Amino acid sequence: MGCRRVIGLDGCFLKGQCKGELLIVIGRDGNNQVYPIAWSVIDVENKDKWEWFIKLLVEVIGLELGEVEAVKEKLPLVEHRQCARHVYVNFKKVYNGIDYKRHFWATSMSTTKSSFLDTIEELKEMNGGAYEHLMARNPKSWSRAFYKEGRACEVVDNGISESFNSIILEARTKPLLTMLEELRIYELWSVVASDINVSEVRLGFESFQVDLGEQLCTLRLWEIYGIPCVHACAAMNHAKQQQPETLISSWFSKEKFAET
Repeated sequence: MGCRRVIGLDGCFLKGQCKGELLIVIGRDGNNQVYPIAWSVIDVENKDKWEWFIKLLVEVIGLELGEVEAVKEKLPLVEHRQCARHVYVNFKKVYNGIDYKRHFWATSMSTTKSSFLDTIEELKEMNGGAYEHLMARNPKSWSRAFYKEGRACEVVDNGISESFNSIILEARTKPLLTMLEELRIYELWSVVASDINVSEVRLGFESFQVDLGEQLCTLRLWEIYGIPCVHACAAMNHAKQQQPETLISSWFSKEKFAET
């Protein structure tokens, strides 16, 4: 799998007649895009269900080395990160105001331990209770200052999982089998070639015609923007004859930049 070595875990409620929750595992590719890895439907979210889900995840994707508590038990040697936005929401319920907000996000976004300590000490002088509140919530899991190197992922929130939850909102209202099928084909464009350059690119009931020779897509985004759209990229990937960067408009070229 070509995703970065950080995955997001989250849960969301089903909205249709079938009640329950959907547990999801989301990866993040090199372009900061959503990569659904695994998902499962459960009746109610609790530690036991998360442990069961994570156990299967470990077996399927070959992890050797939560919820958070379930992750710690099943994957004790991996780095655990909390969503800083969730930490802040709970912090704000007790310590609200612009100064508290500024100090929290300064500590979360700090990239060195010294800058983290400087900011957290300022908070301690301002309000000892606020300091104790944050220190009790394991800053190593939500501040960049303590993140391990080599993960190629600096984000302090789990927004990518929540974005996916939002994208599949309509699917979550449908019967289980329909919902699971829509999740399965999410962002998996199928390509049917007509000839060497022309193909139909389809996702569910959505379909576009791509002509790589003429650099056209019936969506027209490629023609307007000058950079191949997702349908053109899918067609190129299927044909295995061109790379998307070779069909970008010359206005984005190094030569045009130099002229500017």
